Amino acid sequence: MKIGFSAGFLIAASALLVGCSTTARLDTPETSSSAAASTQDLRPALEKTSKILSLLVTSEDYGIRRIGDDWYEPSPVRLLQARANQRRKGSTSDAKIVVHTLVTYANHAAFGRGVAQGAVVGGVLGGVVVGGAEPVKPKVSTTLFERAAFEALNGKEYQRGQFSSAENPSAVPVFIVYIDAEIDGQRRFTRTLMPAPTGSAFAKELPLVMEAAIAAHLDKY
Repeated sequence: MKIGFSAGFLIAASALLVGCSTTARLDTPETSSSAAASTQDLRPALEKTSKILSLLVTSEDYGIRRIGDDWYEPSPVRLLQARANQRRKGSTSDAKIVVHTLVTYANHAAFGRGVAQGAVVGGVLGGVVVGGAEPVKPKVSTTLFERAAFEALNGKEYQRGQFSSAENPSAVPVFIVYIDAEIDGQRRFTRTLMPAPTGSAFAKELPLVMEAAIAAHLDKY
């Protein structure tokens, strides 16, 4: 069967990006029965759901995916709660936590477009081979972020999953995690960027991603 130009372009570009939604198990310790009452999850419903923003390679939001709570067991909020309480050495009470944002984006845009361009020349298989190059990966980085800047992108969500050339010069796939939370009255908003795998390794990396982002966030208090 002959695959048309546009169809092959889309299939090759999306084949390595979609993957299967495999639940990532988070290693969370048991907490007291009062812990749930000490944590408020005020995130918008959108942040709790998953979505591939676009599979069309010519779209500006192509290759960016929101990773919702359905990818995790238990939820990232539960992990934040557990890790915050672990840091309260000697305390007999649970941390009082209010979560305003906790969401992960995966950006595979440049990688996917490279696969698609290879497919134009050598078919879908050719695209997979071209996309297999191993460029320099960025270091994990966590910075404080402004709530106003985040909310300004409500109408252009894909931009929350974008990065600068300075933080990711080779434009390799990355995860970007936003956390805005109050813990015992202190509020911090962080943005963490780290390399992301493709294919079957994608879901396996999610627990490590969330652990690293939460640890970096808690370090800011």
